Amino acid sequence: MLTQVEYDDLFDDNLVLVETEGNVSETFPTGDIIAEASNRRSRDTVFYIAVEASYTVNADDVIRASDHAKILQAVTGHDAFAIVSGVEVNPDIGDEYRRRITYDLAEYMESAQDGVVFWFQLADRSLEPLPPR
Repeated sequence: MLTQVEYDDLFDDNLVLVETEGNVSETFPTGDIIAEASNRRSRDTVFYIAVEASYTVNADDVIRASDHAKILQAVTGHDAFAIVSGVEVNPDIGDEYRRRITYDLAEYMESAQDGVVFWFQLADRSLEPLPPR
């Protein structure tokens, strides 16, 4: 994951580009997770991911993750992937946003479709008993 300083620098150094993406200048600094995947040997950046995490994934999560990935790709020159993560997708999310969510990771990474996000389902552990001490 990028450190807060790296994240802030990335935002500050590219403020003009970020501001052209609507309200992204308000949401980018507070994105849930921005991570950099790099080659273990060379340490070269391979790609970035922009994650929005919520218990229930809504249209706003899809929009933010997608916008943040676009910004990362534009300012870094590397591929960037948008991920929404949650226990469930809001059943009332609407067809437009439901079509933008993909559940097949390999297909998602190969397609590089603009505006599409990958949904990573979280397990709801709140109902499970705590392990004994």
